[in-house]
Amino acid sequence: MNFSSFIQGVGSVFSHADKREDFDYGKFPWLHDPEGNKLELYQPL
Repeated sequence: MNFSSFIQGVGSVFSHADKREDFDYGKFPWLHDPEGNKLELYQPL
């Protein structure tokens, strides 16, 4: 599973991604759980 598919799958449990930033060294999407807590994920390149 690639990172984008993972984020879409997680979106079924968590709210949609707030934003996503791609850098030369990795990808960072931010999500919110059902209680409103912010989660930051990281995928190194």
